[in-house]
Amino acid sequence: MEKDVNFFVGLLWGGLFSIVLWIAFFQLIVLI
Repeated sequence: MEKDVNFFVGLLWGGLFSIVLWIAFFQLIVLI
């Protein structure tokens, strides 16, 4: 059970990080 929770948390943080990364990348394109 704890392993599943850790996997879910990792997935959540991974998704959040990728979203932030995409926003930063998009902002960079808009600035140029």
